[in-house]
Amino acid sequence: MVNIEETTMTCFNRIILELKRVWQDSPPLTAVTVLMIGVFAASVAGIALDPRTITGVPAWLKPAKFAISTAIFCGTMAWLFRYINIWEVRARNGLDTCRSIGTGSRHH
Repeated sequence: MVNIEETTMTCFNRIILELKRVWQDSPPLTAVTVLMIGVFAASVAGIALDPRTITGVPAWLKPAKFAISTAIFCGTMAWLFRYINIWEVRARNGLDTCRSIGTGSRHH
């Protein structure tokens, strides 16, 4: 017989372990991923609780789509950085360049 409680804990432990690994490899991308998941959850709550619509669409739908797409992109990039060996320096420099363009400053 399958123990659902044990299976759930094993799955939860694997998720926590993977988050720790990704955090070590790319803290900024992991932080943005976690933040955007929170924004997505808040936007879903907004869809459920706020009856306002814009051109027939819930007002909170666009922020929800933006948050989930950003979370998926940043989470995927953070995960992929774990497997970059040869191009690691160039990839990280490219990310720093993108980040500096976005914030208007250069990180060293």
